[in-house]
Amino acid sequence: MPDLIRLMVGRDIGGRPPRPELSRAKVVLTVENLVLGQDREPISFQLHAGEVLGLAGLVGSGRTRLANALGGIRAARGGVVTRNGRPVRLKRPSDAMRSGIAVIPEDRKREGLILGHSVRENLALPSLRDLSAMGMVRSRTERRLASEAVRAFGVRPPLIDIAS
Repeated sequence: MPDLIRLMVGRDIGGRPPRPELSRAKVVLTVENLVLGQDREPISFQLHAGEVLGLAGLVGSGRTRLANALGGIRAARGGVVTRNGRPVRLKRPSDAMRSGIAVIPEDRKREGLILGHSVRENLALPSLRDLSAMGMVRSRTERRLASEAVRAFGVRPPLIDIAS
């Protein structure tokens, strides 16, 4: 793999950078020996309270696969993920959401939105179970929550109920 990387970027990028001093904050997420594919080394890391984890790497390095595994989009082949000391099962995106894990997709426009739907409907997607009764979405509650989110995030959509 180092030879391939050297050919792609035109220089030897060396080994991994030295690890920074670990935060003294509480560990909120632990990933131990997460296996993403047959040709991949297991991945292990800890995330402390107040930290934000960003994934970077060359195409094919496994960053998308790792994000998808943590987001419950694509199951890992092995390993353990714990959130606040409790093991979590990440088989579906709803599992990740229940565990407080959120993933922002690489292509947010294509993978993070339903472009034919309104801002209100897109904001409601993660909460449909809470916003519906007997299979029907409670529109008034959906509209109120969308308006609150738009205010909280400081965005100015043309109209909250109009599809793009």
